[in-house]
Order: sequence, then structure tokens, then C-alpha cells
Amino acid sequence: MVRGIPDGGTAESNPATISSVRIDKYDVTVGRFRQFVSAWNGGYTPPVGSGIHTHLNSGLGLVNSGAPSSDAGAAYETGWSTAWNSAIAPTNSNLACAPPYDT
Repeated sequence: MVRGIPDGGTAESNPATISSVRIDKYDVTVGRFRQFVSAWNGGYTPPVGSGIHTHLNSGLGLVNSGAPSSDAGAAYETGWSTAWNSAIAPTNSNLACAPPYDT
């Protein structure tokens, strides 16, 4: 049961909506992701602030629609935060997918 919806919200009576969609320049392929995992497990961590879409909003990146309106500094994406480093664990067991979705 999802949020009190017995069918998990999958019935046609519960249509999904999304906001506008933006597609990144590069697809995240299995090969690209494996390169990231290999680099991460080799000790690489992204530099603070990396990943910001610098071509948007005069270099400030994407608008952070979840930021409180009182916090002007949080109005745009922050890029990578070192606080996230401990939450990343790209191990084989964490990345395993069940058939038929595994590659």
C-alpha cells in the first residue's frame, strides 16, 4: 500500500504527472557508470560543486524548486557536496539487478 492507496497508485484512475523534462548531454550508459564505479572504488570523489549545469541561469545552474523562498542562496543547485560521499556505496551487491533487468 502506497500512501493509503491499495493498488499502489498504479491504476488508470491514478494518472501520473511530471513537470517539464530536461535531458542531459550525455546518457548514463552501463559502460560510463562502470567507469564511475571503478574510479570511485579507486579513491576518486567529485570536487565540491561539480556537476552544476553552468550553461543555465548565468552559471548558477538549475533552479532548486524545493528550496525555501527565504533562502536566496539555495535557489539554485549546489553541485556535488562532500556530505554525500559517505552515502555512496557502489559495490556489486548494491548495484545488482534482478533478471531480466541486469546487464
